[in-house]
Amino acid sequence: MVLVPMFDKILDISNCYLQPDPSNGIREWFRKYTEEKNLAYFDLRNKTGLLRNLIIRTSNTGEVMVIVAFYDNDKNARGDLLYSFLDAFPLVTSLYFVVNQKANDTILDQELELFKGKEYITEVMENLQFKLGPKSFYQTNSDQAY
Repeated sequence: MVLVPMFDKILDISNCYLQPDPSNGIREWFRKYTEEKNLAYFDLRNKTGLLRNLIIRTSNTGEVMVIVAFYDNDKNARGDLLYSFLDAFPLVTSLYFVVNQKANDTILDQELELFKGKEYITEVMENLQFKLGPKSFYQTNSDQAY
């Protein structure tokens, strides 16, 4: 048997053990909301769909940054989703979005817009504080970095 990786499929995970809460709740909220509203995920082959991907960054200070990448530039659907998300998770530190209509998923060359909150989250290591923005590179496992 040969396993072929599929770059265009969504894997439904019931619990991710790699990130602390509220990451699982956020991911589950997006899954449920998109199902209830019948929102389409990005189809790379057909170049259609509203939602491209979701990035959740958590810091050891308890701050959370959420970045929602859209393919379609549907301002009404985007606004409804983001405002509904903030109603469900008002304590999220930073909420960004980006409209990425390229063939690849990289957002480093894209204009990210701060929808609500601070421009960064703070990570602390020993006596140092790091401001992490949506495009910052930082070890995702703070304990490992330490």
